[in-house]
Amino acid sequence: MNIEVKKGIYVKNGEEHEFEFKTNLKSEDKIKFINGITDIIIGDNYHSIIKDLIFDYMIIKIFTNIDVYNIDNSPDFLSNIENLFDDTNIVEIVKVNAVKGLIGELRKAVDKNIEFKTGIHEESLADNLSNLVKTITSKIAGLDMESVINTAEKLNNVSGELTPEKIIKAYSESDIFKNIR
Repeated sequence: MNIEVKKGIYVKNGEEHEFEFKTNLKSEDKIKFINGITDIIIGDNYHSIIKDLIFDYMIIKIFTNIDVYNIDNSPDFLSNIENLFDDTNIVEIVKVNAVKGLIGELRKAVDKNIEFKTGIHEESLADNLSNLVKTITSKIAGLDMESVINTAEKLNNVSGELTPEKIIKAYSESDIFKNIR
């Protein structure tokens, strides 16, 4: 596999710094990337709150030639990462130039590795809404159109942002739901 290496420039403390980065990773580097994240966020506890932060840090650590030794060995590891992100746009430069689909592939692989190590499967809001729609569809399959329109009107009257909680509340107040019970 031929890995393209590009040059980028980031600004830190008013000074321009040149760095090199890969647009793709070999399998070995992908494994280092994935394991690096899960090794940091999963120990005696699962620190899901820093998953995105560590994901972006691993982009710098694995994709670039930037020396992160001082960050890795610092007692203020997380603060130093946050400061690096506040002061530079390195991660954005790498993400924009990465091979199409690579960042998404790595995210999915990290999620699967977390699931493997913790047993925790994070369903997305889209998955949950999809399941809700399937449930509603199966419940209203044999109902007349007037009832369906009534339910749609209830959903249409939901004020503000449409959240799963508001959808469930509107549905539970509809005639269709009352007739099913």
